[in-house]
Amino acid sequence: QALASFSRNNYFVTIKVSWRGHGRTSDVRKANQSSIHYGTLEHIKHSLAALNYQYADMLLLTEPCDTCEANVKQWRALEIAYMAGHARTIGLSNFCLYWLLCVWGNARIKPHVHHLHEHANIQNPEDLYRWSADKGVFIMAIGAALELEVRFHREFFGR
Repeated sequence: QALASFSRNNYFVTIKVSWRGHGRTSDVRKANQSSIHYGTLEHIKHSLAALNYQYADMLLLTEPCDTCEANVKQWRALEIAYMAGHARTIGLSNFCLYWLLCVWGNARIKPHVHHLHEHANIQNPEDLYRWSADKGVFIMAIGAALELEVRFHREFFGR
């Protein structure tokens, strides 16, 4: 409601989706894999309805699940939302290179963006940046990683 008086073109809407919650067990290995997929789709649908929007500018998976299969199931849900026009771009958030490769190797639509907050679980962020640049995945950095992002973009993209 606060944004109702502004044109939709004046702001950028990001919806972050996590595997936690949404009626599923916190241990992904015990969760029904289809519930992860459909729970992700329901989360996207509910978020868009709550905002009264037809699409988000970006959909992000906020953290990896603890199995490759579960990450791929969630990614499939983002691909479906993207193909249906409910997202202009899709990506990952805080995935280390191991989990990023899991999604990448199984994706029909490759991640466009990786939203990164440097923390203890992200080992060797320089390797992650280089791999992303090679594959054309745009890195969005927050927190301590921002300094690395600026240095990286100057080095690899000349800006």
